[in-house]
Amino acid sequence: MNINNFTTKSQEALNSAQNIAARYSQQAIDCPHLLWALASQEDGLIPELLANIGIQAQSLAQAAENEISKMPAVHSSSQADTIYVGSDLNRALAEAEAAKEHMQDSYISVEHLLLGMLEVPGSAEKLFKTNGIMDTTVNAIVREVDVAKGLFYYYFKSKDDVIEAIARQYSKAFEKTIGRSLNRDDYDERLHQFTENVIVSFRELWGNLRGENENIDLSILSNRTLDETKAIAADVLKKLLDEGIAAGKLQITNSRYYADIIIGGIADLIRQNQADPDEIKKIINDMIDMMRKESK
Repeated sequence: MNINNFTTKSQEALNSAQNIAARYSQQAIDCPHLLWALASQEDGLIPELLANIGIQAQSLAQAAENEISKMPAVHSSSQADTIYVGSDLNRALAEAEAAKEHMQDSYISVEHLLLGMLEVPGSAEKLFKTNGIMDTTVNAIVREVDVAKGLFYYYFKSKDDVIEAIARQYSKAFEKTIGRSLNRDDYDERLHQFTENVIVSFRELWGNLRGENENIDLSILSNRTLDETKAIAADVLKKLLDEGIAAGKLQITNSRYYADIIIGGIADLIRQNQADPDEIKKIINDMIDMMRKESK
């Protein structure tokens, strides 16, 4: 967790969360600590936001502190050196970062932190996979998250906005996966590594974009996510092809065309389960070899 990625108010909230954990002799800082800190923050946005939707920040802070008081305490002289972030808060912080990306902000704000603890996209996705997107209503999402409807609409204009948030999370994870180990010195090694990465990434992605049974329709989410991830992968491949052209290793006239064709083919083969990974690798390597032969 890079503290420089957080706004000043968010940093203050995290410090307050740590302070109340210390007050209760607790080693783990978790969601109740941060919720208490956000609801208790003087001149903060969260108490004002809560008031606007009919929730008393003081009551929420008290409820959070009641939960904190029930959490395990560790009485040790080395406690200050062993404080750590709990698993629920770790997940909430990841959700907060995803919310920042979705809202196209530069830093993680107190709004993002609160949204991260609500875990709306994750809860909505579970409902989508169980009931289908069309049969999942905003009311059902609100019930699943157990949050005031006004708070939902503060962050999301509609169900479609939630779908976009889920797609962005998948796209961000996909981008990280395909970029692994692409800093090798040898150009051919980077090409082969990219091939491995993109096949694994699309297989994982398509596996995650399935409902609980074949009758569950997630096409709105899957089509949007696949469009975004194919564009990401094609951009990376285009840069690799352009690098090969500049180095005299490849001779093609339109790297964008080749990148789009190759990535589109990989995605479709995996989506339709028409070829195993080794077959896909061979197809890609054959295409690259053809590019090399043209340069001789």
